[in-house]
Amino acid sequence: MKKLNFIVYFVLFLSLFTQTSFSQANFAVVSNNGQTIITTTLTDAVEQASNGDFIYLPPGNFGIDDLQIAKQVHLIGVGHYPQATSSTGPTVVNGTIRFMQGADGSSVQGIRLNGTIICGTNETNCNISNLVVKRCYFNFMYLSYAWNSTTTGSDFLITENIIHGAIFAGNGANLTLSKNIIFQYDLYSRPITLFNNAIVENNIIIGIDGWNGNDVKGTTFRNNILPVGNLGVVNGRESNIYLNNLHTIEEGLFTAGVVQNEGNVKIARENMFVNQEGGAFSYEHDYNLTQEAINAITGTDGTQVGIYGTNEPYKEYAIPPNPNIEFIKVSPSTQPDGKLRIEATVKAQQK
Repeated sequence: MKKLNFIVYFVLFLSLFTQTSFSQANFAVVSNNGQTIITTTLTDAVEQASNGDFIYLPPGNFGIDDLQIAKQVHLIGVGHYPQATSSTGPTVVNGTIRFMQGADGSSVQGIRLNGTIICGTNETNCNISNLVVKRCYFNFMYLSYAWNSTTTGSDFLITENIIHGAIFAGNGANLTLSKNIIFQYDLYSRPITLFNNAIVENNIIIGIDGWNGNDVKGTTFRNNILPVGNLGVVNGRESNIYLNNLHTIEEGLFTAGVVQNEGNVKIARENMFVNQEGGAFSYEHDYNLTQEAINAITGTDGTQVGIYGTNEPYKEYAIPPNPNIEFIKVSPSTQPDGKLRIEATVKAQQK
Protein backbone atom coordinates (compact mmCIF):
# COMPACT_ATOMS: atom_id res chain seq x y z
CA MET A 1 0.00 0.00 0.00
CA LYS A 2 2.85 2.41 0.84
CA LYS A 3 4.53 1.66 -2.51
CA LEU A 4 1.25 2.24 -4.35
CA ASN A 5 0.70 5.56 -2.57
CA PHE A 6 4.23 6.64 -3.49
CA ILE A 7 3.59 5.89 -7.18
CA VAL A 8 0.26 7.71 -7.15
CA TYR A 9 1.70 10.81 -5.46
CA PHE A 10 4.79 10.78 -7.66
CA VAL A 11 2.68 10.76 -10.83
CA LEU A 12 0.48 13.51 -9.38
CA PHE A 13 3.39 15.77 -8.42
CA LEU A 14 5.23 15.11 -11.65
CA SER A 15 2.08 16.16 -13.51
CA LEU A 16 1.75 19.32 -11.44
CA PHE A 17 5.42 20.18 -11.86
CA THR A 18 5.57 19.69 -15.62
CA GLN A 19 2.35 21.61 -16.16
CA THR A 20 3.68 24.42 -13.97
CA SER A 21 6.91 24.47 -15.96
CA PHE A 22 5.16 25.04 -19.28
CA SER A 23 2.00 26.97 -18.37
CA GLN A 24 0.08 28.26 -15.39
CA ALA A 25 0.20 26.60 -11.99
CA ASN A 26 -2.15 23.75 -11.18
CA PHE A 27 -3.54 22.69 -7.82
CA ALA A 28 -4.66 19.10 -7.21
CA VAL A 29 -7.66 18.33 -5.00
CA VAL A 30 -7.50 14.68 -3.93
CA SER A 31 -10.38 13.02 -2.11
CA ASN A 32 -10.21 9.97 0.12
CA ASN A 33 -11.58 7.77 -2.68
CA GLY A 34 -8.69 8.77 -4.94
CA GLN A 35 -10.64 11.10 -7.22
CA THR A 36 -8.53 14.08 -8.34
CA ILE A 37 -9.67 17.52 -9.50
CA ILE A 38 -7.17 19.94 -11.08
CA THR A 39 -7.72 23.68 -10.68
CA THR A 40 -5.68 26.72 -11.70
CA THR A 41 -6.01 28.73 -8.47
CA LEU A 42 -5.85 27.87 -4.79
CA THR A 43 -9.17 29.65 -4.24
CA ASP A 44 -10.86 27.39 -6.80
CA ALA A 45 -9.23 24.36 -5.22
CA VAL A 46 -10.71 25.24 -1.83
CA GLU A 47 -14.13 25.91 -3.36
CA GLN A 48 -14.20 22.55 -5.14
CA ALA A 49 -12.82 20.53 -2.22
CA SER A 50 -15.07 18.47 0.01
CA ASN A 51 -14.58 17.87 3.73
CA GLY A 52 -11.42 15.87 4.34
CA ASP A 53 -9.87 16.47 0.92
CA PHE A 54 -6.15 17.12 0.38
CA ILE A 55 -5.06 20.10 -1.73
CA TYR A 56 -1.56 19.77 -3.18
CA LEU A 57 0.14 23.05 -3.98
CA PRO A 58 2.84 23.05 -6.68
CA PRO A 59 6.10 24.99 -6.51
CA GLY A 60 5.66 28.65 -7.34
CA ASN A 61 4.75 32.03 -5.92
CA PHE A 62 1.03 32.58 -5.39
CA GLY A 63 -1.01 35.56 -4.18
CA ILE A 64 -4.22 34.78 -2.28
CA ASP A 65 -5.16 38.07 -0.57
CA ASP A 66 -7.53 36.70 2.14
CA LEU A 67 -8.31 33.02 1.55
CA GLN A 68 -11.27 31.87 3.69
CA ILE A 69 -11.65 28.16 4.39
CA ALA A 70 -14.91 26.94 5.94
CA LYS A 71 -14.44 23.19 5.55
CA GLN A 72 -11.92 20.59 6.64
CA VAL A 73 -9.08 20.62 4.10
CA HIS A 74 -5.41 19.71 4.21
CA LEU A 75 -3.06 22.04 2.33
CA ILE A 76 0.29 20.48 1.40
CA GLY A 77 3.06 22.28 -0.48
CA VAL A 78 6.43 21.00 -1.69
CA GLY A 79 8.36 22.67 1.14
CA HIS A 80 10.16 25.96 1.72
CA TYR A 81 13.84 25.16 2.41
CA PRO A 82 16.06 25.91 -0.62
CA GLN A 83 18.15 22.85 0.24
CA ALA A 84 15.16 20.55 -0.29
CA THR A 85 13.46 22.34 -3.21
CA SER A 86 16.42 23.23 -5.41
CA SER A 87 15.05 21.14 -8.29
CA THR A 88 11.50 22.45 -8.18
CA GLY A 89 11.49 25.68 -6.20
CA PRO A 90 9.49 26.20 -2.99
CA THR A 91 5.78 26.70 -2.49
CA VAL A 92 5.34 30.38 -1.56
CA VAL A 93 1.95 31.86 -0.71
CA ASN A 94 1.43 35.58 -0.14
CA GLY A 95 -1.54 36.78 1.91
CA THR A 96 -3.80 35.50 4.69
CA ILE A 97 -5.10 31.97 5.23
CA ARG A 98 -8.24 32.28 7.33
CA PHE A 99 -9.96 29.24 8.85
CA MET A 100 -13.66 29.83 9.38
CA GLN A 101 -16.37 27.93 11.24
CA GLY A 102 -16.58 24.45 9.70
CA ALA A 103 -12.81 24.11 9.21
CA ASP A 104 -12.26 21.90 12.28
CA GLY A 105 -9.61 19.25 11.66
CA SER A 106 -7.80 21.17 8.91
CA SER A 107 -4.04 21.27 8.44
CA VAL A 108 -1.30 23.15 6.57
CA GLN A 109 2.11 21.70 5.70
CA GLY A 110 5.08 22.49 3.52
CA ILE A 111 4.48 26.09 2.47
CA ARG A 112 6.14 29.44 2.99
CA LEU A 113 3.38 31.88 3.87
CA ASN A 114 4.41 35.50 3.64
CA GLY A 115 1.49 36.52 5.78
CA THR A 116 -0.75 35.38 8.60
CA ILE A 117 -2.89 32.39 9.62
CA ILE A 118 -6.09 33.55 11.33
CA CYS A 119 -9.14 31.80 12.77
CA GLY A 120 -12.38 33.59 11.88
CA THR A 121 -13.45 37.20 11.41
CA ASN A 122 -15.49 37.71 14.58
CA GLU A 123 -16.39 36.03 17.87
CA THR A 124 -19.08 33.82 16.30
CA ASN A 125 -16.97 32.14 13.59
CA CYS A 126 -13.49 31.96 15.15
CA ASN A 127 -13.86 28.86 17.31
CA ILE A 128 -11.86 26.31 15.32
CA SER A 129 -10.58 23.03 16.80
CA ASN A 130 -8.08 20.32 15.87
CA LEU A 131 -5.98 22.58 13.66
CA VAL A 132 -2.46 21.47 12.68
CA VAL A 133 0.24 23.75 11.21
CA LYS A 134 3.43 21.85 10.46
CA ARG A 135 6.72 22.41 8.60
CA CYS A 136 5.75 25.83 7.31
CA TYR A 137 7.25 29.31 7.36
CA PHE A 138 4.87 32.08 8.41
CA ASN A 139 4.81 35.40 10.20
CA PHE A 140 1.89 35.52 12.63
CA MET A 141 -0.83 33.16 13.78
CA TYR A 142 -4.08 34.19 15.47
CA LEU A 143 -6.08 31.34 17.00
CA SER A 144 -8.90 33.85 17.29
CA TYR A 145 -9.92 36.70 14.96
CA ALA A 146 -7.76 39.40 16.60
CA TRP A 147 -4.55 39.40 18.61
CA ASN A 148 -6.35 40.12 21.91
CA SER A 149 -9.60 38.18 21.34
CA THR A 150 -10.33 34.74 22.78
CA THR A 151 -11.61 31.46 21.39
CA THR A 152 -13.47 28.40 22.65
CA GLY A 153 -11.56 26.34 20.06
CA SER A 154 -9.19 23.64 21.23
CA ASP A 155 -6.56 21.06 20.30
CA PHE A 156 -4.02 23.03 18.29
CA LEU A 157 -0.69 21.59 17.17
CA ILE A 158 1.92 24.04 15.87
CA THR A 159 5.11 22.14 15.16
CA GLU A 160 8.37 22.21 13.16
CA ASN A 161 7.72 25.69 11.75
CA ILE A 162 9.80 28.80 11.20
CA ILE A 163 7.85 31.67 12.76
CA HIS A 164 9.02 35.22 12.18
CA GLY A 165 6.48 36.93 14.39
CA ALA A 166 4.23 35.61 17.14
CA ILE A 167 1.46 33.22 18.17
CA PHE A 168 -1.63 34.97 19.55
CA ALA A 169 -3.36 31.96 21.07
CA GLY A 170 -6.61 33.52 22.31
CA ASN A 171 -6.56 31.29 25.42
CA GLY A 172 -7.33 28.31 23.17
CA ALA A 173 -7.43 25.00 25.04
CA ASN A 174 -4.99 22.13 24.55
CA LEU A 175 -2.40 24.03 22.55
CA THR A 176 0.99 22.44 21.89
CA LEU A 177 3.78 24.62 20.48
CA SER A 178 6.63 22.21 19.74
CA LYS A 179 9.96 22.19 17.86
CA ASN A 180 9.52 25.59 16.21
CA ILE A 181 12.16 28.24 15.53
CA ILE A 182 10.57 31.53 16.59
CA PHE A 183 11.98 35.00 15.96
CA GLN A 184 10.30 37.95 17.63
CA TYR A 185 9.17 40.59 15.11
CA ASP A 186 8.92 43.68 17.31
CA LEU A 187 8.40 44.81 20.90
CA TYR A 188 4.63 45.00 20.45
CA SER A 189 4.30 41.38 19.33
CA ARG A 190 5.35 39.01 22.09
CA PRO A 191 5.94 35.54 20.59
CA ILE A 192 3.90 33.81 23.31
CA THR A 193 0.66 35.77 23.81
CA LEU A 194 -2.63 34.74 25.49
CA PHE A 195 -1.51 31.19 26.26
CA ASN A 196 -3.59 29.34 28.84
CA ASN A 197 -2.72 25.83 30.09
CA ALA A 198 -0.58 25.24 27.01
CA ILE A 199 2.56 23.18 26.38
CA VAL A 200 5.57 25.05 24.97
CA GLU A 201 8.33 22.52 24.41
CA ASN A 202 11.58 22.07 22.48
CA ASN A 203 11.36 25.40 20.69
CA ILE A 204 14.12 27.88 19.90
CA ILE A 205 12.76 31.29 20.90
CA ILE A 206 14.87 34.27 19.88
CA GLY A 207 13.43 37.42 21.39
CA ILE A 208 14.35 41.08 21.33
CA ASP A 209 14.43 41.73 25.07
CA GLY A 210 13.72 39.82 28.28
CA TRP A 211 9.96 39.59 27.73
CA ASN A 212 8.88 36.81 25.40
CA GLY A 213 5.33 36.47 26.71
CA ASN A 214 2.18 38.51 27.28
CA ASP A 215 -0.72 37.17 29.40
CA VAL A 216 0.44 33.59 29.94
CA LYS A 217 -1.19 31.36 32.55
CA GLY A 218 -0.91 27.72 33.58
CA THR A 219 1.57 27.02 30.80
CA THR A 220 4.48 24.58 30.92
CA PHE A 221 7.74 25.67 29.25
CA ARG A 222 10.10 22.72 28.94
CA ASN A 223 13.21 21.89 26.94
CA ASN A 224 13.26 25.21 25.09
CA ILE A 225 16.33 27.21 24.06
CA LEU A 226 16.47 30.98 24.68
CA PRO A 227 19.52 32.52 22.96
CA VAL A 228 18.23 36.02 23.79
CA GLY A 229 16.18 37.22 26.71
CA ASN A 230 13.99 35.43 29.16
CA LEU A 231 10.65 33.71 29.61
CA GLY A 232 9.38 36.92 31.17
CA VAL A 233 5.66 37.65 30.80
CA VAL A 234 4.56 41.28 30.52
CA ASN A 235 1.01 40.95 31.89
CA GLY A 236 -1.31 38.33 33.36
CA ARG A 237 1.32 35.85 34.51
CA GLU A 238 0.38 33.08 36.90
CA SER A 239 0.84 29.34 37.58
CA ASN A 240 3.50 28.79 34.90
CA ILE A 241 6.13 26.04 34.98
CA TYR A 242 9.75 26.19 33.72
CA LEU A 243 11.57 22.88 33.28
CA ASN A 244 14.98 22.18 31.69
CA ASN A 245 15.22 25.26 29.48
CA LEU A 246 18.61 26.39 28.14
CA HIS A 247 19.18 30.15 28.43
CA THR A 248 21.81 32.91 28.63
CA ILE A 249 20.46 34.96 31.56
CA GLU A 250 23.01 35.38 34.38
CA GLU A 251 20.39 35.79 37.09
CA GLY A 252 18.27 32.87 35.89
CA LEU A 253 14.84 32.77 34.29
CA PHE A 254 12.14 35.28 35.22
CA THR A 255 10.21 33.86 38.18
CA ALA A 256 7.12 36.07 38.64
CA GLY A 257 3.99 33.93 38.32
CA VAL A 258 6.05 30.72 38.20
CA VAL A 259 5.05 27.83 40.47
CA GLN A 260 7.82 25.39 39.46
CA ASN A 261 11.30 26.31 38.21
CA GLU A 262 13.71 23.37 37.89
CA GLY A 263 16.53 22.08 35.71
CA ASN A 264 17.11 25.31 33.76
CA VAL A 265 20.72 25.86 32.68
CA LYS A 266 22.69 28.92 31.58
CA ILE A 267 25.48 28.90 29.00
CA ALA A 268 26.93 31.53 26.67
CA ARG A 269 25.01 32.03 23.45
CA GLU A 270 28.04 31.43 21.26
CA ASN A 271 28.29 27.95 22.76
CA MET A 272 24.70 26.92 22.04
CA PHE A 273 24.52 26.15 18.33
CA VAL A 274 26.87 24.81 15.69
CA ASN A 275 26.21 27.91 13.57
CA GLN A 276 23.69 30.63 14.46
CA GLU A 277 23.92 34.34 15.13
CA GLY A 278 21.80 37.46 15.03
CA GLY A 279 18.07 38.04 15.38
CA ALA A 280 16.86 36.75 12.01
CA PHE A 281 16.37 33.30 10.58
CA SER A 282 18.70 32.01 7.88
CA TYR A 283 18.42 28.78 5.92
CA GLU A 284 22.20 28.64 6.12
CA HIS A 285 22.25 28.45 9.93
CA ASP A 286 22.81 25.16 11.72
CA TYR A 287 20.57 24.86 14.80
CA ASN A 288 22.11 21.63 16.04
CA LEU A 289 23.55 21.92 19.54
CA THR A 290 27.26 22.02 20.22
CA GLN A 291 28.71 19.22 22.30
CA GLU A 292 29.08 21.68 25.18
CA ALA A 293 25.36 22.41 25.11
CA ILE A 294 24.48 18.72 24.86
CA ASN A 295 26.65 18.02 27.90
CA ALA A 296 25.19 20.94 29.84
CA ILE A 297 21.52 19.95 29.80
CA THR A 298 19.15 17.09 29.03
CA GLY A 299 15.44 17.47 28.32
CA THR A 300 12.75 16.23 30.65
CA ASP A 301 12.23 13.23 28.36
CA GLY A 302 15.92 12.24 28.35
CA THR A 303 16.62 13.60 24.86
CA GLN A 304 18.16 16.92 23.77
CA VAL A 305 16.57 20.26 24.43
CA GLY A 306 15.61 22.30 21.37
CA ILE A 307 14.18 21.23 18.03
CA TYR A 308 16.30 18.09 17.68
CA GLY A 309 14.99 16.61 20.90
CA THR A 310 11.96 14.35 21.54
CA ASN A 311 11.51 10.90 20.01
CA GLU A 312 10.58 12.58 16.69
CA PRO A 313 13.06 15.44 16.19
CA TYR A 314 12.63 18.35 13.79
CA LYS A 315 12.77 16.94 10.28
CA GLU A 316 15.81 18.23 8.43
CA TYR A 317 14.78 20.90 5.91
CA ALA A 318 11.15 20.55 7.08
CA ILE A 319 10.26 18.35 4.10
CA PRO A 320 6.48 17.63 4.00
CA PRO A 321 5.26 14.00 3.85
CA ASN A 322 4.68 13.85 0.10
CA PRO A 323 7.49 12.47 -2.12
CA ASN A 324 10.40 14.91 -2.43
CA ILE A 325 11.75 15.60 -5.93
CA GLU A 326 15.53 15.74 -5.45
CA PHE A 327 16.34 16.12 -9.16
CA ILE A 328 14.26 16.74 -12.25
CA LYS A 329 15.12 17.55 -15.84
CA VAL A 330 12.39 18.16 -18.39
CA SER A 331 13.21 18.31 -22.09
CA PRO A 332 12.35 21.69 -23.64
CA SER A 333 10.52 19.95 -26.49
CA THR A 334 8.78 16.68 -27.30
CA GLN A 335 10.41 13.85 -29.22
CA PRO A 336 9.32 12.91 -32.78
CA ASP A 337 6.84 10.38 -31.35
CA GLY A 338 5.22 13.13 -29.27
CA LYS A 339 6.61 11.94 -25.95
CA LEU A 340 8.22 14.33 -23.45
CA ARG A 341 11.54 13.20 -21.98
CA ILE A 342 11.71 13.57 -18.19
CA GLU A 343 14.49 12.52 -15.83
CA ALA A 344 13.73 12.59 -12.12
CA THR A 345 15.01 11.38 -8.78
CA VAL A 346 12.32 11.18 -6.11
CA LYS A 347 12.63 10.18 -2.46
CA ALA A 348 9.74 8.82 -0.42
CA GLN A 349 9.17 10.37 3.00
CA GLN A 350 8.64 8.24 6.09
CA LYS A 351 6.93 10.97 8.12
